[in-house]
Amino acid sequence: MTSSFRNIFRAISFESFWSHPKPSILWLLIATAGVLAQRGGDAAGGVIRGVVRDGATGKGLIAAVVNLEKKSFFSSESFVTTTNTRGTYAFTGIKPGKYRMVVEVTGYNSFVREDIRLVPAETLVLNIPLTPAPRTTIAGCDTCSHSGLVLGKVTDANTGAPLSGARVTLSDHEGREITGDDGLFSFTEVAGGIHRL
Repeated sequence: MTSSFRNIFRAISFESFWSHPKPSILWLLIATAGVLAQRGGDAAGGVIRGVVRDGATGKGLIAAVVNLEKKSFFSSESFVTTTNTRGTYAFTGIKPGKYRMVVEVTGYNSFVREDIRLVPAETLVLNIPLTPAPRTTIAGCDTCSHSGLVLGKVTDANTGAPLSGARVTLSDHEGREITGDDGLFSFTEVAGGIHRL
């Protein structure tokens, strides 16, 4: 093969390569690694669960509102659920990071915990004891009871499925309840009489 023929062959091969590029093996490896990393990140979601109890009696508290907040420099996320009839709650598929938890239920002091750290695929058990809020004494009536409990469930009128995130208020009663995944709500220390829900 002559020198000029070799130069022409090299020029054609070089031009053909750049005019009809083929996928690079390195590019394919990088793309595949990215997909696998993304799937791995989705599967690495953790769980935060526990029981909300009366700090004095140890009894599980129904319809306590558990709020989980994750804040970063760029964004913030919030998750809300309520405890079931046994006082248990659970957040699943939670991304790793640092969280803040607020637990509230009528008749009890609020609970706040900062700097909850969750690592990938971790199951973190946080049992929450709540202390009863101070009761209001009615003058001249030391033995009679003037308070009661109002509880219920919010459901879809068509399907009957429980509705989460519904805001429930009761007239002449401070505060509000937000239903969890089970649709439950409750108000304690409700004065006797007629109320509007």
